[in-house]
Amino acid sequence: MGRSPLLLLLRNELRVTWRTLESGRRGRVRTRRRRVPMPVLILVLLLVIAVLAGVPAARALAGREIALSPPFVVLSAVALAAIFPLMLSQTLVAAVDGLYARGDLDLLLSSPVPPRQVLIVRALGMAVTAGTLFFLILVPFLIPMALWGHPELLSGFLIAIGMALLAAAVGLALAMLLFRVIGPRRTRTIAQVVGAFIGAAFVLGANLPNILGSDRAESLWSSLARRFIEGDTVTYPHIVEWPARAIVGHPLPLLGFLLLAVVVFAAVTWVIGGRFAEDSAAASGADTGRRRRRATGSGSFGANAFRAMIRKELRLLARDPGLLSHVLLRVLYLLPLAFIVLRNASDDQDLAVTMGAGALAFLSSQLAGSLAWITVSAEDAPALLAAAPMPAGQVWRAKLAASMIPLAAILVVPLIALVVLAPWAGIVAALGCAAASLSSGMLHIWLQKPGNRRDFQRRNSGALGLTLIDLAVGAVWALTTGLAAAGQLWFLLAAAAALVILWFARRPENAILERIGVG
Repeated sequence: MGRSPLLLLLRNELRVTWRTLESGRRGRVRTRRRRVPMPVLILVLLLVIAVLAGVPAARALAGREIALSPPFVVLSAVALAAIFPLMLSQTLVAAVDGLYARGDLDLLLSSPVPPRQVLIVRALGMAVTAGTLFFLILVPFLIPMALWGHPELLSGFLIAIGMALLAAAVGLALAMLLFRVIGPRRTRTIAQVVGAFIGAAFVLGANLPNILGSDRAESLWSSLARRFIEGDTVTYPHIVEWPARAIVGHPLPLLGFLLLAVVVFAAVTWVIGGRFAEDSAAASGADTGRRRRRATGSGSFGANAFRAMIRKELRLLARDPGLLSHVLLRVLYLLPLAFIVLRNASDDQDLAVTMGAGALAFLSSQLAGSLAWITVSAEDAPALLAAAPMPAGQVWRAKLAASMIPLAAILVVPLIALVVLAPWAGIVAALGCAAASLSSGMLHIWLQKPGNRRDFQRRNSGALGLTLIDLAVGAVWALTTGLAAAGQLWFLLAAAAALVILWFARRPENAILERIGVG
């Protein structure tokens, strides 16, 4: 008796997901030495966390009753509300990638398997991907707690499964809604950006008290904590207790949440499954048409090859939604720091401003390194450019300039505001950001290694030397910026150290060409 097509598709989906995770660990580096299997690494890591944190927490909780106190209720609701957007950001991006990037839907939808089953399997794969990380985080804590007298906490695994199903359903619905509203061409770009923003919203929310200032932070968080400590009555709707009751294994809230997750997942896949084949075909046709129009479109080269190269790199950056989303995510992480520095500058807090200026220089270095990797190492045709009637050094300088333009556009507003509020610190921060960014860009030219833009998140695999040098140079320039903003002459020594590292890292043009295999 043959296996169900649904189970076979699910097995294949999980296998593809596992291979993707393993390729992320290996990168593109091939080596003869024997690699430690990923399951072994995961098991060892879980055991270490369990011994260092899970078991002590379980022993401290042993023999104590977990009461539904107001702090526990509020923290449970806040934790679940914070985890769900992180899951949603993963499933939204996975939904769009499954529609555009995998390239296997045409084959699956032309098979005898109904389109609705294909969609269900793909959605289940999205749920597994989103829930695996949080599931593994719970293992070293919940299992020891269950062994030390609290087996009801194992319901946390069921909650993680339910949240993953909800996130997969909502992410899939959002992706298809974007497809309907803005069309297939822009869906991938917008979904990648929205997914990045949802993921970064957690970081922004965690830093909201610091951004608003100490007085407002007091009103948002400290007042609630004080009321808990002083024993004041904290009132909230009865439904807020349901997450806490589900966590401690109360049957009705737990079964209600799981039923809600399954019903929402089934409803979304059933409703969308009816039009899934048509929408996928439309997306594929639109993407093909777009490539055809690009291929047949006419264009003109300017007289200046340097400017033409910059325009070409900027267009490639603008046309890659996946890379834009990852870069945007880093920019969103930069926003809280910029707000904190500007607020402290307006309050004349010198120490915070000088430390913030150094941190801005370091983060600009990291962002510049990401953009430089995209424009330099991820070039699709390095051999073709090497054979072009344009010196390789000029090509790399044009690529470096193209990578600096988006960074300058991002930093110009906070730096100008800092110059207005604290002129000396603002000028020093601008110079520090420029030095750190240019240094990171030059390192990615000197130590470049051909890669693929699809491997952006795995770009550091096999490039440990470049990663460490880039981090060291960025940290030294951050120290230089902070010392200079504080008026300390020690910044000269730190700047000299950064220049020495760059001097030893520099490579001549012939060595670079030989390194990338076109020399």
